[in-house]
Amino acid sequence: PASRSHDGQTSIRIREIRIEEEIARAIIEVAPARLELTEVDFADVGTDRLVIAGQEASADFRLANRGGFLLTELTARISSEDPLVEIPDPEVELADLEVGREARVAMLTREGYPRVRIGRDFTGIYRAKATLEIYSRDNLLASRELNIPAQESHSLSGFITDGSGKGVGGVEIRIWGQKIPRLITHTREDGFYELFLLEDTYSITVNSGRKLGFAAQNFELVVSQDEIFSVDLPKAHRVSGVVRDAGGNPVPGMSVEGHGNGIYETTTTAPDGSYVLPLPRGVYYIRVISYSDGAQFPPFTVADVRIEGETQLDLDQPFNVYVTLEIVAEDGIAIAGAQVSLSRDEVSYDTQTARTDAQGLANFRIIPAEPHRLNLSSLPPSIVEPATTEIQATADTTIRIRLEKGIAVTGRVIFPDGDLVLSGRLSIAPLEAEKASTTILIQGGRFSVALEPGSYQVRYQNAFYPVHLPNQELGTIEVRKEVEIDLIIDRGLLWEGRVRDDQGNLLTDALLDFVPLEGGDPQRGLLIDGTYQVGLFPGSYRTTFYPFGSTGSICPTQELDIQIVDGDENRNLTVQRGLAVEGRLDGIGEVDLTDYRIEAVSFDAPTRGRASFHPDGAFRLWLLPGRYQINWMTTTSSAGTSWSGGEIQVPTQSPILLQHPSAVTLSGRIVDRTGTPLESSLLLTHTPHPFTALFAQWQKNFAARFFSDPDGVYRIQMHPGRYDFVIFKKRLDRQRLGWVWRDVDLAERREENITFPDPVLTHRVSGTILDRQNRPLYPGDIQFYDENSGFVGHAWIVSGTGEYAVDIPPGRYHAAVGVSNYMGGYSENHYLGILQLTADTAWNVYLSTGETAIEDAGSALPPIFALHPNFPNPFNTNTAILYQLPQAGPVELTINNIAGQRVTTLVDAQKPAGRHQTAWNGRDASGKSVGSGLYFYRLSTDTQTQTRRMILVK
Repeated sequence: PASRSHDGQTSIRIREIRIEEEIARAIIEVAPARLELTEVDFADVGTDRLVIAGQEASADFRLANRGGFLLTELTARISSEDPLVEIPDPEVELADLEVGREARVAMLTREGYPRVRIGRDFTGIYRAKATLEIYSRDNLLASRELNIPAQESHSLSGFITDGSGKGVGGVEIRIWGQKIPRLITHTREDGFYELFLLEDTYSITVNSGRKLGFAAQNFELVVSQDEIFSVDLPKAHRVSGVVRDAGGNPVPGMSVEGHGNGIYETTTTAPDGSYVLPLPRGVYYIRVISYSDGAQFPPFTVADVRIEGETQLDLDQPFNVYVTLEIVAEDGIAIAGAQVSLSRDEVSYDTQTARTDAQGLANFRIIPAEPHRLNLSSLPPSIVEPATTEIQATADTTIRIRLEKGIAVTGRVIFPDGDLVLSGRLSIAPLEAEKASTTILIQGGRFSVALEPGSYQVRYQNAFYPVHLPNQELGTIEVRKEVEIDLIIDRGLLWEGRVRDDQGNLLTDALLDFVPLEGGDPQRGLLIDGTYQVGLFPGSYRTTFYPFGSTGSICPTQELDIQIVDGDENRNLTVQRGLAVEGRLDGIGEVDLTDYRIEAVSFDAPTRGRASFHPDGAFRLWLLPGRYQINWMTTTSSAGTSWSGGEIQVPTQSPILLQHPSAVTLSGRIVDRTGTPLESSLLLTHTPHPFTALFAQWQKNFAARFFSDPDGVYRIQMHPGRYDFVIFKKRLDRQRLGWVWRDVDLAERREENITFPDPVLTHRVSGTILDRQNRPLYPGDIQFYDENSGFVGHAWIVSGTGEYAVDIPPGRYHAAVGVSNYMGGYSENHYLGILQLTADTAWNVYLSTGETAIEDAGSALPPIFALHPNFPNPFNTNTAILYQLPQAGPVELTINNIAGQRVTTLVDAQKPAGRHQTAWNGRDASGKSVGSGLYFYRLSTDTQTQTRRMILVK
């Protein structure tokens, strides 16, 4: 038998006994205890796992008893002489370990892992040292040196209190972010908590466990420094009642949701239709929806529910009608299995869905007289995907939807070498405006679609995998009969790299947008784990960094350097961090700021920033230096409300103080000439409105934007003042008609019911707008405003053709064009003059010269100083350079290399005002050919200078 020596560290085993007459000889095996310590965190594994400074970090390991006896009284001990290493519990007791047993530390202790905490007195990355030792009694059995990398952190701390200011203990706080997916802590008995976080944007839920009758609250917060974040938990009141259908019958299984004041609570009705919803004091909207049978129970919302204490609130479904949708093909044959969706107010979560049965029928209960958008999907491949249409009903009815059979267009999607393209989407847009566009998935290198006869433009859109395939136009197809075609995809060039801020931190959770300056499809690359990949074609690209989310980012949306692409490349990019701009929105009263945000758009550079509000109205924007227009807005739906906050200069000398308007209210109802309610887009601008500016958000005289309800009712709170009130009817086919009520005096509360003066006769103004580079304008807007009648026509240029069309009544119109700034608002405003409209009119606009195709267009755009992009670019032998001068004078146009040295002078002479063109043949001043590469061409006058880039490829 085996036994143990008195010191407990040596195993003794008698292997053999020999008896020789009177002598017994024994062979005794003596072995010391043998313990293997392996898979140790920060020694064998996890050596690159960064510990967050201030947080406790556990050290996992595996033990194996390779000796000959039971190991008892084991302990794991951590020690360190590093001044930044804190050890919460230096010794952890371990369970006995039998001979031959292997176990991780979690199986050997109830006390948890051995832990360390790295102090926060450092910046960047710090590597701490510690020692892990395993003892039996006081005898050392094994040890390892730990190398613990720690990352700089920020403290988030505060008190969670009740309504009286007393701390509430045991409240659960949950944190989510990109760098820290989930972190949970609980408050101490006095309500205090402290977390240590990496720089990031976080979602925070306070009291996620609904403790002690308090409500849970949700916040968004950017953490870039130590933050004090205290929350006064609102006491939850019992809101209860019964949900009944339109016939007065209780309805079980319904979802009842309360939204508002940073609160989101939900419950489900019991078998008797009853519900209980815990909500604190405040104003809410209560939504009732069925997620199991929404087709038979239309969702509805009760708005402006004020909770002051325990509340009895029965929720009765509005009167509804029974509508059967019969989906058939053009030959009358039923289409079974189609997905039918109905939605109101363009809010997707209020969608009702059903599938057609064998007879092609789908049954719904809907709110009468309200328009519902009808969408159909999961259709047979022979059916043309229909455009979105609206239906409504005032009584029980059956509506037949007849779908056209199309012409089958099938084929392969391949590379030039014949290999199949296995992923991505095809966008198929008809050249005839009345037909609907469709998007289909590429499956196994093939596609199949049913189309009406006609001409279609086909584009490839990558699905970010494989990421090296650029979005691209594939050409136009003519559909007259069934056809099998091959679509060929250009592989493009692969750009990849890391993206860091100007302090060297890797960035995540963002989008990089590459827009070709020479025209073409924009390309996008996702920023994941600090790296990006994107497929590009040769050329010059405007590159923009877009952080995700509405909360904001320390690195705001911004344009990066122009990227010259002429081959596959590993290109690292740097993004500037913004400066903190703090402020407060006062006068909020009981306004729920949960769904509000504040935005700032720069006047000086292509950049913008956004942030959410703290419940007390505080905000922090991250902005690059410069001048900004700021607005704040609600984001509860696509129909939000925006107010202007004026201009600010960054950096600021003091916090930004904004006042939420509440002094006066403008309200009423808008109807057409027949008394039918108008759902409208509404705008208030400060009087007087200049003819050179468009009626739009982000213009300097903008005051507020809001929307009327489907029943035409509108209401907005404003500061006292004089305003122009603009009413736009719902947009139709990329245009809208509006009417301006001029010089409205809002000195006090005002209620005005308005009849929109629908015109009896309209004429169409249409044409093409070319930008300063003589390319089709995209994107942009054109506006026609008649100050006498008040009518205003607005058209969007949303395609690459630069074409527009707007239908407006006869009149004398001031015309203006806005070149859209992709950051928001307009980068350029052009006043085109006056158009006397008496008939349908074709009007082409040329922003490069300020000229139009109408002789009586009035004052034209003043001459400008401009150096246009050369064409072609890149070039091989010759490239043309176009420039404009506002006045006569001496002009110099030079070519310089990347070192700034002059290569040649193209122009050095006196030139008249107007447009001029010259060319460069790729030779220096001596007539010798220069090498391939990047060159700069610079236009200079006595008062102005402009420089652009070009690429010479040989």
